[in-house]
Amino acid sequence: MKRETRTRATIGFAAGMVAVAIGIVVFLAPLASTWPDGLDSTAEKLGFAGRAVEGIIKTPLADYSVPGLPAPWSTIVAGLVGTVLALAVGLGLAYILKATRRHGTRVSR
Repeated sequence: MKRETRTRATIGFAAGMVAVAIGIVVFLAPLASTWPDGLDSTAEKLGFAGRAVEGIIKTPLADYSVPGLPAPWSTIVAGLVGTVLALAVGLGLAYILKATRRHGTRVSR
């Protein structure tokens, strides 16, 4: 297989996976359970949930919600922002690793 064909196939596959991730966020995230997750339910069962303190850093999308938006849209927007940020970090790391390999330098462990 030619390099150009392989690159095109890789880009097509990656674009398809991004589309699947966005589809999951848009269509399935609003259906997520409102029950406490594993950590919250364990804290409640063991009796230390009331001792929780505010975090040091305020997060803008805490509890998968965006302040000011109604319930399903808030979850969708928070999921999309998280998906895009994860994709950006992954692409950034891939670019850095590819650039270091191209120039013959290695990333130290």
